[in-house]
Amino acid sequence: MPEESFGSAVTVGSPETPQRELTETGPMTAADGVLFCPRRGVNPGATQRLRKDTTKLLHSRLRTLVWLLLATSAASFGRFLLLGQVAGMAGTGFLIGASVVAALYLRPATRTTPQLRATTLAVFLAGLVGIGINTFLILGEALQAADYGFYHAQANRLPGIYLLLMLAYAIFIPAPWKQALVACALIVVGGIVPSLGLMWSYRGAFQAAGASIDRVEQVSFTLMMLLIGALFAVIGSHTIHGYRRAAAETDDAGMYRLLGKLGEGGMGEVWRAEHRMLARPAAIKIIRPELLGVSSAEDTATRRFTREARATAKLQSPNTVDLYDFGSTQDGIFFYVMEMLDGMDLEDMVKNFGPMRPARVVHLLTQAADSLQEAHNRGLTHRDIKPGNLHVGFYAGRADWVKVLDFGLVKASDEVEGQTALTMEGVTTGTPAYFPPEMARGAAAADARSDIYALAAVGYWMLTGELVFAGNTALEMVLQHVQETPLPVSQRTELPVPPALEAAIMAGLSKNPDERSQTMREFATMLANSDLARWTDAEALEWWRLHEPDVLGGAA
Repeated sequence: MPEESFGSAVTVGSPETPQRELTETGPMTAADGVLFCPRRGVNPGATQRLRKDTTKLLHSRLRTLVWLLLATSAASFGRFLLLGQVAGMAGTGFLIGASVVAALYLRPATRTTPQLRATTLAVFLAGLVGIGINTFLILGEALQAADYGFYHAQANRLPGIYLLLMLAYAIFIPAPWKQALVACALIVVGGIVPSLGLMWSYRGAFQAAGASIDRVEQVSFTLMMLLIGALFAVIGSHTIHGYRRAAAETDDAGMYRLLGKLGEGGMGEVWRAEHRMLARPAAIKIIRPELLGVSSAEDTATRRFTREARATAKLQSPNTVDLYDFGSTQDGIFFYVMEMLDGMDLEDMVKNFGPMRPARVVHLLTQAADSLQEAHNRGLTHRDIKPGNLHVGFYAGRADWVKVLDFGLVKASDEVEGQTALTMEGVTTGTPAYFPPEMARGAAAADARSDIYALAAVGYWMLTGELVFAGNTALEMVLQHVQETPLPVSQRTELPVPPALEAAIMAGLSKNPDERSQTMREFATMLANSDLARWTDAEALEWWRLHEPDVLGGAA
């Protein structure tokens, strides 16, 4: 069925939107969900923003670390060159080459986080290899020359060099403790391997040195210093990372955690969410700005959206979906935060369970009419009444409770609380299957009677399971609403339809708005005077118990 927008996406548990979709289409689990910050606008959330910021920070600091490694390696190379220590030039030369390669690799700012993490390990491995080469060659020469004083001096410097590597990691590389632990463990192993390699390769020299070199003391001291350094580095790195994460989440305190995408349509997306502080379930609808007139003027669209959202938020009917929050971003994207509803919309209900009994149709339509009457009293026209925007479920202890959704396309009258209405030039909204004929002239032609036409078309759908008109295209369907006379309800269904109810529905579908009921209250009165037995709460509860018991919870 052609649709221009959506509203059923704020529901859960309907046959066509099973619960499993929340995990399959959602970005991540609730425990580590995306955060949504209405006060600051639509954004990737603290968790995603932290990851993006961490990637940028990691790239920047890694480049800085590489340049520092290049500078220190070049300085060491120059020192060894002046001292004539050829053995020391090998390791520093390797470090210079590795630093140049890393610097060239990090020149693009588009490196991903996994690439940067891998580069980080490669840089520190290169550092360990370079230091290990120098250690092996320089200390090996000292052992061969039996210069034990020089050997002791160089060996005692080794823990300090590796501690500098750990300190560099803690300062320059933002990481949680597990990643820091892996890196520091790598440095610890890399610091011990050269000493063990020397003792194995130069066994004869160590035996000749005798008591001049205490190998156990050397290895144990180096290992102890490295382990202490690793402990401080891991704790420091984790603490700094934790401060950054806490700052990001504090920045978004009181906002919403997105649990999974519920749906998307012509207007944007709807996400299932939970308020982080109150643990209150909610649905967040992100609206495409072009449908609110951004093409004409972004500031006008923002003012219009804000004014109408405030007016919508003041609606008090229990049959109107509660609006918790709303706003817009600097990019002109609009959003609503609404209550989460359990049940299904009339679209799914009729598709999956067939046409409804007339008494139930009247029961549900009169609730929708009550909601819309209050909106009309406040100068608001919904303009997109359709089965997908009429939710039915369990609310406040009662089954078959209607909630009117998707007031995001409301049109204000010329005066709403003393403010001049801001219209949307060149924009026609609504759903073709329930399109009032007068709206073919443009969205500005809609008024309260347009909602009556659409609600009557919904009643037609509920009674027959068929659309008033079934064109092959959206344009054809709109033209049918403008030009053709619909068949009476009784000719589209085999179920008995009381004449008074059929008359009420068909009057609501009049082409001329003046021939319809002029208010929703009048339309609801016509529906109620259909000589039908009242649809009872017991009947409603029984229907849900048989068809959707999960919606009722403990009330089933």
